[in-house]
Parts: sequence; structure tokens; C-alpha cells
Amino acid sequence: MGDFVATGMPLFRLEGAGARQAEEADLRATVVLARERDARQDVAFGFRQLVDIAERAVSPAVNDPSTACLCIDQMHDLLRRLAARPDAATVHRDDRGVVRAIVELVTWEGYVAQAFDELRHWGATSHQVRTRLQGMLDDLLRAVPEARRPPLEARDPLWDEPLPAGDGAPGPGDGAPGEG
Repeated sequence: MGDFVATGMPLFRLEGAGARQAEEADLRATVVLARERDARQDVAFGFRQLVDIAERAVSPAVNDPSTACLCIDQMHDLLRRLAARPDAATVHRDDRGVVRAIVELVTWEGYVAQAFDELRHWGATSHQVRTRLQGMLDDLLRAVPEARRPPLEARDPLWDEPLPAGDGAPGPGDGAPGEG
């Protein structure tokens, strides 16, 4: 899901003596190709868009940490929702246990990495972004099932060093009292 497919690129690899042309046609009927990714069908693309917006927002040229925090809030909501769902099956077997399809999908660990790792780097000098990311991590560590915690625990704490001097006091959008 969400992969780029160049013109003429193979979509499937059929193996075994039983692979027939009819099976290939059946498989092609299960694929939808579009000009661009869609966040409604490809959750990882939604994460990618939110991370990209947040990264641009914390860039020196823009310097808009409040927008970055809004993106973090949306990723926080998505991660809470995803934590309650099992990862989708990547290996599909028939009734006899024979592997019929292997589909590469983003896992829980992949979503966690996408939500935290780049912003942890690019938002390191923003008090608002650091506070919001650490708050998201702390909440998820309390809220998600035990089996979902290892990739979160591997990132806790998000920063080993304190915030650089002169960054300022907490402000709007960083979870200050009175904000909702």
C-alpha cells in the first residue's frame, strides 16, 4: 500500500507449477492504482504528511512551533487508535496453510518511528515541540497495551540533554495551564 509503481513494473510474482494466467488476472483485479497516495487508504501517508508539515513548521525559515504541535496532536490521536488494533496480516495462507500472498505493510514500530524520530531531531531546539512530543510519549506509554510499549520505551526519554539556554519559557500550544 502506498508504494510507487513505475510503468511496466511487475506487481506480483507467481511461483509454482500451479500458477496460471487466470490467477494473474484474478490478482490484478484486486489492485487499485492511482496517480497519488490517499491518506484515507494509506495511514502511513497521513503520518508522512503530518511529519512533513511539522518539520517545515519548525524550520528556521518558518519558525511556527504551534503548527508543529497541532500535527503532533493529530499523530498522537492516530497512534492511540492504532495501538488498539492488531497489525494487519502480512502473510496470507490458504486453507492448507500454503503461503498465497505476502504483503508489506507499515507496522506499529514503523508508525512510532515515523511519528517521533524526525521531529525529535528537527524539533530539538523548540520548547513547545519537545514538550508536546515528550507528553505524547508519556501518555502512550501509560495508555497502550504492554505488547505495544517496546518501541515507545526505546525512545524514552526523547532527549538526553536539557533544552538549550535562552529558548524561553513555556508558551501557547505547549500544554500550558488553561489550554485545551
